[in-house]
Amino acid sequence: MRLAIIRLCAALTLLFLCGLGIRYFANDGGWAVAAWLGFIFLGLPFLLLAIRDLMLAVISGRRESFRAWLMIHICAAFAAVVGFVLAWGARASGHPKADLHQWLPLVLVGLVYAAPVFLALHSGSLSFLRVLVAPFRRGGSRERE
Repeated sequence: MRLAIIRLCAALTLLFLCGLGIRYFANDGGWAVAAWLGFIFLGLPFLLLAIRDLMLAVISGRRESFRAWLMIHICAAFAAVVGFVLAWGARASGHPKADLHQWLPLVLVGLVYAAPVFLALHSGSLSFLRVLVAPFRRGGSRERE
């Protein structure tokens, strides 16, 4: 549990430093892009992994289906945040097709929820889908391992 909290603090520190870089280099194009890329491709995935580690430490005694759905919901929340930021950026920059970008949060969240189905169908193994469907069977959501 302690290691998971340390990782979460490190991820938040990385995001804070990238945010400072974005604010400090707002007028310098090259460094601002580097700070944004660090924020999006280093900070946010590292934060997602730190949240996953913390959640697994807290809910390790729960059923496998609960843990799988929780991670899918967390990824969907991150996809929604990324979609909202991209839609806001398109609107703020005056992009000619900014109205089309407003659909990004819904599309990205839909892709997150469709990904397990696509992966299971592509791999030929339905075991992961059985894990996800287990809570919807009779009494599956109230049972513990």
